[in-house]
Amino acid sequence: MFAGLPLKTGLYSLTLCASLLLLLSACGDTQNKTTSSSQEQASDTPPTEAVIVETQAPADPPAQQGLTDPFAYCESVTTIDSPDERYTGEAVPESLIQTSIKQNIIPADSPSLRKSGFMQWRCMDQHVYICLAGANLPCEVKADTSTTAHAGIRDYCQKIINSDDTLPAVVTVPSVYAWTCVDSQPKRGEQVLQTDSQGFAKTYWTMLPKR
Repeated sequence: MFAGLPLKTGLYSLTLCASLLLLLSACGDTQNKTTSSSQEQASDTPPTEAVIVETQAPADPPAQQGLTDPFAYCESVTTIDSPDERYTGEAVPESLIQTSIKQNIIPADSPSLRKSGFMQWRCMDQHVYICLAGANLPCEVKADTSTTAHAGIRDYCQKIINSDDTLPAVVTVPSVYAWTCVDSQPKRGEQVLQTDSQGFAKTYWTMLPKR
């Protein structure tokens, strides 16, 4: 390649070529290191996780505390089987007695009007429901919907042996079915009671109109 060139010129050309080769080699190493470093950084970077934002439905407003009016109380709590600590009024407030008289549910001259335990009340769907417990009704007990006689009915039939009378009035847990006793065994008849959404016998409870 350098034949025919003067000696100095040839040496200079060789030196120049060697320098160029070293420079190109250094550039290649630098590029490889840069590429390798970029790949390592990319592999060290954790993957970006999608952020999921959960939205919650607004909570129902809390029931008011310290209510003494049963109508306002039921408006607040919506549904409850018996008044809790949020109700701070009388066990049987006068407003329920007067509303019951006005609705012809109880007579105004009834001697039991203000007797303890005569009337029980609860809330369902923001309405006040009353039951006259003084009429020997098991107001606070939810009706038994089973097609099998419960213990109260079985015990009664063991004592009575035979009876054509239906039994809901003589047991502490009312059944939705009419039961009789045959040879000391309960015999189920037709359904005689309907239950509300809370499981109580509809016949025992009366809804009072809102004021």
